[in-house]
Amino acid sequence: MKLLLENWREYLNENNEELIKKCLSDEDEPDVFYHSTPVRLVNIILEKGLIPGKGDTFSTTDWSGGKVFLSAGYSQAIQWQGMIAEHLEEDVAILEIKLTPEQISQLEVDTVSQKENDSCSFFLKENIPPHQIELADSGVGTGGF
Repeated sequence: MKLLLENWREYLNENNEELIKKCLSDEDEPDVFYHSTPVRLVNIILEKGLIPGKGDTFSTTDWSGGKVFLSAGYSQAIQWQGMIAEHLEEDVAILEIKLTPEQISQLEVDTVSQKENDSCSFFLKENIPPHQIELADSGVGTGGF
């Protein structure tokens, strides 16, 4: 049984790697992911890191609880920035996260977003420390309200 689970995990990792590659432009680095978040949370995240949340910032379902959502490719992060800004009616920043190989191997596909034709969203169920996070876009003016 253990071998079956290990083989399944390896298969999923290979599929994730291919999926990630499809999401990247020539300018994107394969170990850099993005997280769109309200501007009001940026300083806290840069100080404490990204911590899997309760799922109450953007989602109305339990699906997002306990997860840190990441976009593969900057263009995908911009799309999320716009959607979140519109939904929350506030400015939304984009954070750049440099993942370790181990973290990349633990990425899971955001199947809810995938059903909505967004195959470039992933999540981790673990904290991302602040030293891996930088501000990519301050988000000022994105809320437009």
